[in-house]
Amino acid sequence: MIKNDSGQMLIETILTLGLVVVVSFALIGLGLVGLRNAKLASDRLNANKAERDGLERIRALRDTPTGWTAITALPVNQRLCFDSDLNFSMTNDCTEVDGSIRDAAKVNGVYERSFKLTYVNRATNAEFGTCPTGCAACGPIVASGGKIDSCTRKVTMQVAWPGTNINCNSDPILGTTQSRNCVTTTSIITNWRRD
Repeated sequence: MIKNDSGQMLIETILTLGLVVVVSFALIGLGLVGLRNAKLASDRLNANKAERDGLERIRALRDTPTGWTAITALPVNQRLCFDSDLNFSMTNDCTEVDGSIRDAAKVNGVYERSFKLTYVNRATNAEFGTCPTGCAACGPIVASGGKIDSCTRKVTMQVAWPGTNINCNSDPILGTTQSRNCVTTTSIITNWRRD
């Protein structure tokens, strides 16, 4: 008996090559996604370091003999950034015409670190007793109402870098939506020295 297998081997070869191509593209795609995620994780780690460094700079300034006076002299609800030393620059000094942060204020030439200070309100009630000297209020922090505590400020620190992900749905410093990557944290600082 004679079998007619002409063409079967060709079909098997084409199917095998097609399967190899599909698997190859899937593996390449997974590899590219992995590389992109690794880069984003590395950028986020560096941004978190810059963010922590920024908060430490503010705390270091606060801990100097005249630091709290310098902090309370800074404007509130306004974008601020650092110079290369512990001095601060105002918004018009750290922002370029196009809204980006000037290069001197960038960390590693890439990460835009900026912050804003806001007042902190505290509940006023006789049950909290007498406030420390120089402080206007000493109750628990409240979102609204109460009295502004002259011994406390809220710091919102943000580090942003170029990217296509929109991790900054709403920029707490600029109040706008940006197409970039960012990390943001909020901290409370107090005048523990009461100077």
